[in-house]
Amino acid sequence: MTHVLRTLLPSREAPAGETAPSPVDRPRRRNLLVRLPAASLAGVAAAGASAPWEQRWLLPLAVAALVLVLQRVSLRYASLLGLLFGLGFTLALTAWMRAVGTDAWLLLSPVVAAYYALAAVGIVLVSRLRGWPWWTACVWVTVEAAVSAWPLGGFPWTRLAWATVDTPFALWLPWVGAAGVSFLVALTGATLAWILREGKARPAGAVVAIVAALLVGSLPVLFRPESLTSSWEADRPTVTVATVQGDVPGAGNDLVAFHEEVTENHVRATVDLAQRVRSGAVPRPDFVLWPENSTAVDPFRDAQTNAGITRAVTAIGVPVLVGAIVDGPRPDAVLNQGLVWLPDGSTEERYTKRHPVPFGEYVPFRSQLSELKIGRLDMIPRDMIAGTRTRPLDIAGSRVA
Repeated sequence: MTHVLRTLLPSREAPAGETAPSPVDRPRRRNLLVRLPAASLAGVAAAGASAPWEQRWLLPLAVAALVLVLQRVSLRYASLLGLLFGLGFTLALTAWMRAVGTDAWLLLSPVVAAYYALAAVGIVLVSRLRGWPWWTACVWVTVEAAVSAWPLGGFPWTRLAWATVDTPFALWLPWVGAAGVSFLVALTGATLAWILREGKARPAGAVVAIVAALLVGSLPVLFRPESLTSSWEADRPTVTVATVQGDVPGAGNDLVAFHEEVTENHVRATVDLAQRVRSGAVPRPDFVLWPENSTAVDPFRDAQTNAGITRAVTAIGVPVLVGAIVDGPRPDAVLNQGLVWLPDGSTEERYTKRHPVPFGEYVPFRSQLSELKIGRLDMIPRDMIAGTRTRPLDIAGSRVA
């Protein structure tokens, strides 16, 4: 990997008797063809840090590879390289969207990839500044914030922080948030790029950079923020939660077609849990958690669904947080709710999803798109209304968000 990265570095000296090409022209003459596929492969490597591959070590290397291919290129060329990185990253990472539709996967990926074209331009601009690895990380986090917010509420799947599970970076999450973790990953990758680029010319500076990078990576281990969390949690109340995952028959991508069986799976699993609790095999939970869409019809209007949930809650004898689709205030509206279903049958505590998914839970610009006669939009006949509740739910005396 290091050998491949070094081949991307521009030569520092021109042959005797020749005029050294300009910094912008040099990569075009010598390794233009190398940089194009390298940018795409770097994007694929970034995706490889996430499920199902989970090769976490690739994440900072992918950032480093992108930074290296962007060295001394024009802004226009940088945008092309960034776009290729983004396409490799997004197409590989969101291949699961083919379950929704290959067209949706192929249409949305370039939208997200375009942000990495902007990121690449920003990285080239800040590469002229002192301490540019730091500014590179700033650019990266800024672009992540933008793609996570716009358009249509944003598409944050490619945030670096999401791929740091079970790594030292993830230990920082409670303290610096997802943006802070992404910053640390981007800073590590940019610092690695700096070491590879400047190592020969400035060996002393490279040693300092290596020590700094190791220090950033080891701080979570040295100071153990998780031990601080454990100390903070000491002597505080605990809650026992039972989670139920009832499964969806078939390929798992057609919930509506099997919604009755899906709900019955959750009912049966909860009743089985109640029997295990009574036998002493497992402790009695304070409440039970069902997933989103564990019922795809309004349980207050569908008698069979209501009876099934009631049977499950009565059997376990504790509150059950039911993920339900509930009819909205108008015939063309629907709500995605979490219902705290109590053993006495009441459901006063509810949370309505605040960020419905465009084209999955509602159709933006429905009136305009309806004129195009797109048949697949008929699969979403009702638009999901966003909720407004921001306070946690009260379940069995616990605040649950």
